[in-house]
Amino acid sequence: MGTFNRASTGSRILLTATLWVIILLWSAGCSDDDKGTNPDPGPTVTYDLYVDVATGADANDGSAGNPVKTITHAMTLAVAGDSIKVAPGLYNAASGEVFPIQLPDSVTLIGDVANRGVGTDTVRVEGGGDYDGSNWATIAGGHHSILTGFYIVQPGASLLRFCIVSEDDDFTVVSNTFQSGYGCFRLLGTGNPLIQGNTLSSSYYGVYSACTGTAVIRDNDFINGSYIDIQSGSAEIIHNTFTGNPGRAISTQGGSSVIDSNSLTGSYSLGALRFQYSSTPTVRRTSVTANGGPCVQILGNSHPDLGTAVDPGGNSFGGTSGQCIYMESPATVDACGNTWLHMPPTCGSDIVIVGAGLVVTGAGVSDTCSQ
Repeated sequence: MGTFNRASTGSRILLTATLWVIILLWSAGCSDDDKGTNPDPGPTVTYDLYVDVATGADANDGSAGNPVKTITHAMTLAVAGDSIKVAPGLYNAASGEVFPIQLPDSVTLIGDVANRGVGTDTVRVEGGGDYDGSNWATIAGGHHSILTGFYIVQPGASLLRFCIVSEDDDFTVVSNTFQSGYGCFRLLGTGNPLIQGNTLSSSYYGVYSACTGTAVIRDNDFINGSYIDIQSGSAEIIHNTFTGNPGRAISTQGGSSVIDSNSLTGSYSLGALRFQYSSTPTVRRTSVTANGGPCVQILGNSHPDLGTAVDPGGNSFGGTSGQCIYMESPATVDACGNTWLHMPPTCGSDIVIVGAGLVVTGAGVSDTCSQ
């Protein structure tokens, strides 16, 4: 097929920056009621490369009139600053994809942003391959790359099979839908990834992070029991919703994560908010409705900040489980300015402490609970 004149590097970078602004402004501006609303894109956008599994061929040049067939091949043509538009269809091994699909650095891959990839005609990428000898991935992130508008499916429930593996990447993942029998995200290395405005469905991990940078996880819907597990490093976990019946919704095992304005509803046998080892998270304005297990479980030497006299928590701890905090840590934990199942909270039922720890719920002398 014939070739086409691609935009200059400067034009490509400007285009990618413009797309990023559109995507992030839409995502950041969405409320719970308008997630999924199509932003007004303004003038028609021209992309650098096009992919269409139905009409394309990998012998083509990737222009609008001559799209390539596979995302895999488009990645070999892409250069830094490129934007790649992927048409609806099923992209899997049978259609020629080779997994994991590696995103080059500073490349934007775009499907159906308005519908998180699951509109009338889905933009579905399904499959997986060996990432590093232990982790299995559908897509591997790239530094400063952007993924938006896809339905990513990782089949099977074997250990360490993820939709996305991102390592040492400032990788932006906005407005997608993820489905996995094991995990949606595996974050590694020193990157600062952004996961925003996605739907995550998994039997286990929504996000499993051993990232020593700061992952930003905000405005996502964690459904069917998928949860966040911060193994190391810190994360900003903001304005997410969690539904289902997993053992936990948010777990931290290290670092000083910020957990703010989230909604957790389900049966949490291990604690909806589970803090272990030496983690020191700050929890603010988060609503927990636990219908099994405690709202907050504090173990090891973890020392969460659930609200102070100067900076009240504004959290709500309730549900039919009848236990707001279960604590085995020896720490003194501030938990001022919150709403409890009973007001004031009842020591021994709302707040259960095993060991030498202390929970401070207010400024008064009697506003403490101990064993």
